[in-house]
Amino acid sequence: MISELSLSSIGHHEEPSYGINPYHPLRRLWEYIMYYSSFIVLWEIPFEWTFNFQGKLRWVIPSLVVDSFFLADIFIVLKTGVLHRGVIKNDKDSISQTIPLWRKIIYWICPIPFYLIGYFAKNHVLYNVLLLLKVLRFFRLYDANYVIKNTLVYISPFSKISRLFTTLITIIHICACAFWYTGHVEIPNRSWLTETFMVEKPKLIQYFHTVYYISTTVLTIGYGDLHPYTFPEVCVVICVEIVGVFFYNFLVSTMVSIVADPSRNSFLNKYMRISSVFKYRRISESSMEELLRYYEYVWEMDRDRADFFETAEKMPIALQKKLALALHADVFEKVEIFKNADEEVLQSIAMALRPRVFTPGDFLIKAGRVATRMYFVTEGKVDLISPSGSLLRVNDGYSGFVLGETSVVGGDVVESSAIAETYVEAFELTKDDFDEIAEEHPQLVNGITSYVSSRKDRNKGEEPNNSK
Repeated sequence: MISELSLSSIGHHEEPSYGINPYHPLRRLWEYIMYYSSFIVLWEIPFEWTFNFQGKLRWVIPSLVVDSFFLADIFIVLKTGVLHRGVIKNDKDSISQTIPLWRKIIYWICPIPFYLIGYFAKNHVLYNVLLLLKVLRFFRLYDANYVIKNTLVYISPFSKISRLFTTLITIIHICACAFWYTGHVEIPNRSWLTETFMVEKPKLIQYFHTVYYISTTVLTIGYGDLHPYTFPEVCVVICVEIVGVFFYNFLVSTMVSIVADPSRNSFLNKYMRISSVFKYRRISESSMEELLRYYEYVWEMDRDRADFFETAEKMPIALQKKLALALHADVFEKVEIFKNADEEVLQSIAMALRPRVFTPGDFLIKAGRVATRMYFVTEGKVDLISPSGSLLRVNDGYSGFVLGETSVVGGDVVESSAIAETYVEAFELTKDDFDEIAEEHPQLVNGITSYVSSRKDRNKGEEPNNSK
């Protein structure tokens, strides 16, 4: 038997805590803050270019406040742990290797207020040109949006609606700035600003009136209170109406997805049911975090791939086999045992495979027993442990390997235990399914038998180097 002490010490060592847990609620909240802070670029640049012709300080100060968020974000991002094969890596080296150098350079450039050079030089052209450097913050917007979309638990309908609302008012803001500018450049000639007697009013009042006109035009697709008088104004209004048509369709489809997201809701319900039982039984916080990490990992890596097996029975057999073969193509490409198998055999195996996810410390197979299933591992690291508890080797699923095939095919007793070192993605084939496939395709048994014998020969050659 393998003691708990040996299990905890095999292939594992405690790494010094350096980074921030990426799944901490406050860390996820920061992604929302940076998402909306990055969105401000789409507000700031059009507004500065159209309304802030005098370079007034009251418009510069809010920009500096937003810059401070991006400055703080550098240190937070560079200290945030990463999820690697289901295991959170909080050490400095793992975090540093995850973020490419070009991305780090962009992160360091983003908070620098280059536009202040134009402000203090009182050169408005230079000010507006340097302001364009803020478009680099779109990379941070992309990163934040990716994290938010792939968050399973903390995201909510309110979050989706708020992002939808932000998109709407941003479109209205950009259109309002463009329409105001077309009226402003015509002064003192006839324009919508002169016809509505807005010329003498403060620019901020003009802006809000413009937003009102654009909002009614976008939301009613052309039936608002907006009346263009010049050719540039007509062109802008046409563009606004086109935007209104596309946004209306986008709005409806997004609202439907918010109300009904079956794959995510089904997956989340599974987590919530188990989580409620954990809370009722007063399970420790560390176990709750491990449960959440498991569901986050499975959601991010597989999504609803397992749903295929729930709906496959409704499909024609021929279509089932084609889809199953395509679904498991990565397995057949990685695992050596399938290299020379024909398509008919692969289709039969694909129909029988079932996805499994193992957490760190889980046994895939145990020594001293006859296995009733074999596993085709495609992701994660697995420790092979001798009956005495010593580490024989560490197999990496990145290149693909098989566990338990000698026992399933020949009825042999398993010689070494296989324990998940990280989160492990594998596909399970039971002995009953294998026997049924082997009866229909005898060549499969011959191929696996030759593979097993060749692997045994390789293992014998490696034993002197691995057993110490």
